[in-house]
Order: sequence, then structure tokens, then C-alpha cells
Amino acid sequence: MDAIAIKSFSKNDVQKYFNIPLDVKELESLVDLIVIAFNTCGERLFELGFTDFASFVTTTLQTEKTAAYLVQQLVSAFPEVYDDSYSYNTGNETIQVLLYKKVQLTVAELYNFHAHKDPLFDLPDIKSMTAYVDNVIPATLVKSGVLVLDSALYEMIQGRVPLPVNSDYEIELRAVALCATELLVKESNHKYDTLKLAYYLWGVLGKQSEYRVFERHATETIMY
Repeated sequence: MDAIAIKSFSKNDVQKYFNIPLDVKELESLVDLIVIAFNTCGERLFELGFTDFASFVTTTLQTEKTAAYLVQQLVSAFPEVYDDSYSYNTGNETIQVLLYKKVQLTVAELYNFHAHKDPLFDLPDIKSMTAYVDNVIPATLVKSGVLVLDSALYEMIQGRVPLPVNSDYEIELRAVALCATELLVKESNHKYDTLKLAYYLWGVLGKQSEYRVFERHATETIMY
């Protein structure tokens, strides 16, 4: 999909590519968010002088061939889609919590699909990325007994009460799940890296029937 198509992305395209019905009132705001994100990204590509995302990515990697740099540049250029960071008040200070689920998954997928045939995508620091935590990995960790939630949060999730985006509960749940994956890697004596663990929790364990039916938190966002 080139920049022209991205810039003119419509609600009908959302239905076509994401299989999201347009006649469900509860999904209207989500559809609007997706359209705005696509259109903004298309406009940004034009502003930066690129015809598509592929040319942006290859040019970026030709400047510095690292996963960290590509993540940084994608977030900087397309914050509406990739800036999955939040201000969080600990009670003593306000800190920035960087979760970056979608952008790290994008970079990981580029590595997995292209590194074996194109050295440009053989990123030396790929294993330094953190787990791409959305609502699947926290649920698999809770179901597995790795994470234990407080009763109020657990009941909200099981009762299908949405967690507002940028709320303390939503940030804390995803951040704690990310920290848990780092601890699991450490406990394995780094037998597994975070990338492989994330793929297992998200793409293997998370798709097993008993885990798919286990309730995941719901948040209206396009960051995951």
C-alpha cells in the first residue's frame, strides 16, 4: 500500500482489511481512530518525501542498521500509530512508561521475514527489544499463574469492564506483564530471549483454546 492509498484510507477500507463491521455503534469510535491514523501516516510519508513505508524503513536502516534506531524513528515519524508511551504518577514522581507494543512487533516481523535474505534487516540488537505487550500477554501470564492481579482489577476484566486508555490500571497491567517477561528470561539463564518468549506467549500459548477463552482486558486504542 503506497502513501496515496494510505492517505485516502476510508471506513470501507477498515471493513475490508480489518473485518470490522461499520454498523456496530460500539465500534464507531475505533473505526474513526483507525482511519485518522492511516490518513495521518499517509500525509506524513508525503511530508518526509517517501512513496511508501518500505522506502521509509530501508532509508532509515541505511542510516543506522539497528532495531533501536528503527523503533525510535518510527515512533518519531508516526506517533499516532506507534507512540505507545504514557506519563505515570508513582505517588512520588511522574515517570514515562514506554511500552511500544506495535512498533517493536513491526520491527520484529521485518527481521523475521527479511533478515535471512537481506542483510539490511539482520539487526544486531534485535534480541534487546522488550516483549510487545498488548492484552494477550498479560492474560496468558495471569492464566498461567505468573501474574496475580488484585481482586478489583481481576473482577473488572472478567466482567468485561473496559480499562480506559492511559488509566493507571491499563498502564500498570501492561508494564507489570512486560517486567514479568524480563524476569522469566532471567530465570531461564537467558536460555530464551525476550523476543522468542513474547512470540510464544502471544502467538502460541495465546492461541490455544483454553487461553483464548480466558478473558483479556479491553481498551479502546489502536496501539494494540
